[in-house]
Amino acid sequence: MYRKDIKTVIDYGRTWSRKGKKVYSNEVVVQGMGTVKELYRMESGDMAMEKLLLDRILHRVGLDSDMMEMMLSDEDVERYKKRIQIFQCYEAKEYEKMGQLLLEYQEETNQCSVLHQQFVQIMKAKQMSKTKQNWNDIVKILTQALQYTVRDWETSAPESLCLAWEELEIIVLLAICYRKKRMYRKALYYLQWVLQYSKTHKMEKELRPKFLALTYLELSKITHDWDALYYAKSGILLLYESACINYLIPLQNRYLYLLGEIERRKGLTKKQRRDGRRLQEERDVLLQLAKEVNVTIEEKEAIPVYKNAYAIPETLRRYRNYLGISQEEFCEGVCSQVAYSKIETGTVVPKRTFTKLMQRMGLPPAYAITALHGVTNNYMGQKIEINRLLRQYQYKEAKRSMQQLEEVLRRKRLVENCPRNHQFILMTNAIIEKAVGKISSEEKRNQLILALQQTIPEYPNKDLSKRMLLWQEAMILNNIAATYMECEDYERATEIWEMVQNSYKCSKLYGFVEYEGYELMQANYASCIGSAGDYFQSTKLCYENIQHCLQEGSMEFLERACYGIAWNREQEIKQEYGELKKETACLEKLKQAEIFSGILNHTVMIKFLKNHLKKAYN
Repeated sequence: MYRKDIKTVIDYGRTWSRKGKKVYSNEVVVQGMGTVKELYRMESGDMAMEKLLLDRILHRVGLDSDMMEMMLSDEDVERYKKRIQIFQCYEAKEYEKMGQLLLEYQEETNQCSVLHQQFVQIMKAKQMSKTKQNWNDIVKILTQALQYTVRDWETSAPESLCLAWEELEIIVLLAICYRKKRMYRKALYYLQWVLQYSKTHKMEKELRPKFLALTYLELSKITHDWDALYYAKSGILLLYESACINYLIPLQNRYLYLLGEIERRKGLTKKQRRDGRRLQEERDVLLQLAKEVNVTIEEKEAIPVYKNAYAIPETLRRYRNYLGISQEEFCEGVCSQVAYSKIETGTVVPKRTFTKLMQRMGLPPAYAITALHGVTNNYMGQKIEINRLLRQYQYKEAKRSMQQLEEVLRRKRLVENCPRNHQFILMTNAIIEKAVGKISSEEKRNQLILALQQTIPEYPNKDLSKRMLLWQEAMILNNIAATYMECEDYERATEIWEMVQNSYKCSKLYGFVEYEGYELMQANYASCIGSAGDYFQSTKLCYENIQHCLQEGSMEFLERACYGIAWNREQEIKQEYGELKKETACLEKLKQAEIFSGILNHTVMIKFLKNHLKKAYN
């Protein structure tokens, strides 16, 4: 059932990203990175794989890496941590240390996948550009970096190729070099080629800003007047739509500069002046918030981070300790204690024993774990559509799609034979039924507990912070905690959120890997602490959430954090004076929340904030 899950996701991407045109062949998907035979082995689950390679394949077919959760070897974990350290040195402008780390990384990965060497060359070029070295040398390095995985792209039509955002970014970096060399025509050709690629390929909204925002910024520097203004605004709107801040401040600055130049020479309409004032206000609020939490965002760039990843040795060790048994007891019937000890310490990657060890933990026996199991790419696409509808609060449409998907899964016997599929159905139905008013919070909680028990039957009788939680399990726990909060049982809600947090914090990958839904859980947790009366701690958590979001390059939960800070202060004022009084700090934070809600087009939050301001401060 699980063996073809990776193939299903890749096949879905190969079809979906082509916008109805001829589907990419497997040869095109892996070109420059490996052979079709290796792809087939990877898709069959017969071999362990580097997440760096799997992510690149997913990015080439337009999918974000959060489509799958993945089990990593310790070697993969350590290499990834070194890449993050190199990025951190780059952002901190510690170029000498960065150069030393790059040399060490290059020597260590010299015989590995070409993706490692490509990474080294890209970071070398970025380092050289920041230290203003010879642009011809940088062009040579970037050209070599691109040729590791892509050849003859200049003479190919964009719609004929299959590229990842990392490869498209190299083309944009080459365009920057040519602009610096005043070879504007060539730079413009490169940028327009990338822009045309983005128009002929579908990509998930999380991927497009990673290369396209920089493309728009560069186009605004090469073109003039209204064309330049159009490109700058297109980049800003792209980032607003995806709640991303990478390259946002430079784009906003460029737009305001161009607007000022046009006004000086030609004049502006009232609407254009009004748009300029609003954009300046949005930029200033973002910079002020970043200053409050001591995060630099003026030169924030996109970096390839791992998502939803777990180390195999650590997962085994944590689960064994969770059960409270010895190595010998845990591996009985699978392998010897000596062999298992080597696996748990990370000196050996499990191959023949991997499937049995995963089953012993109650996990899908696969290195990459998908959202649904045993389905075709059409039904995988339907599941993705359901998630999109839920994010947009379109619960009636989500319910119809869910009923169709559930009918298919039951007909194919993929519910009773797969606990994770059953878990997904129970969780999603509980969320939808509560949202449309069919069930109460308590009924929703009972359904969610039943969903969680499909993979963790011992819940709620054991502390889950000691074991690794898959994304779907963490999301169910988040929703269970939310039902307790709705019933004003803040103590129980807090216990659950802290349990999930501790599960993440116990991981060696905490702080390096992004986990889908973690920011949402943190936002809910901060709200719960405030509702329970600990306004100081809630405010502290809200600021921590702001800092985390900005460091990750996201604006998604900034309006909730700003409102949370204002609300906590309002409650303190009520306690102190017996009534709510106007205070500059409160109004400032509410204004920030309103501005971020407008940026993200959160209409429900915009209406709520306006009503709150009118009711509280009229």
